[in-house]
Amino acid sequence: MPRVGLNREKLVATAMAMADEGGLAALSMHALARHYGVAAPSMYKHVRNLEDLQCAIASEALTLFEHALSGAEPGIAGLARAYRTFATGHPGLYEATQRPVLFKEDGAQETSSRIISRIAAQLPENLTPDDVVHHVRIIRSALHGFVELERAEGFGLPQSLDATFDELCTSLQVMTSLGGVAASKVSKPPANALRDVPGRNHSASATRR
Repeated sequence: MPRVGLNREKLVATAMAMADEGGLAALSMHALARHYGVAAPSMYKHVRNLEDLQCAIASEALTLFEHALSGAEPGIAGLARAYRTFATGHPGLYEATQRPVLFKEDGAQETSSRIISRIAAQLPENLTPDDVVHHVRIIRSALHGFVELERAEGFGLPQSLDATFDELCTSLQVMTSLGGVAASKVSKPPANALRDVPGRNHSASATRR
């Protein structure tokens, strides 16, 4: 019989905390079993395997990420700061949101699409669909690159990282202000942009451009 008080929801919540503490790669069924003081096979009564557990984490992480961005102050700078706060405060969960191969639970790909839509909503309305794709990629690359370098302590000079990030936000504001910005609403991006959402197109060339 499954251990009393142990269920899938509790295991996923614990695994999420462990991923934030040690990274998604460090998470294992054995580590989770040790946490609860049970044999590893006991875990399989609640989750099918490690991939199933990681997919559950990714689904929850995407929901939390979307919630964090929805509470951002208006404009690209507010969105960028909310992005950074989530990524640095929940490094394991953030990593899961960047792994489209894990977007297998119901609603995960849709949540990912809404996150992309929120970014696209910051762009000038007069952009072509192709330009929307390019600009969303630029924003995602800039923010992801910054938080990953910050996490890895890749900035070695003593100047303030907050000041650098403010400069990044200013650059993004300039880019997104040209032609008018739909910053106060979350609109659906053009279909061409949605095809660039992780998990929407399963070809390697499409998801790694």
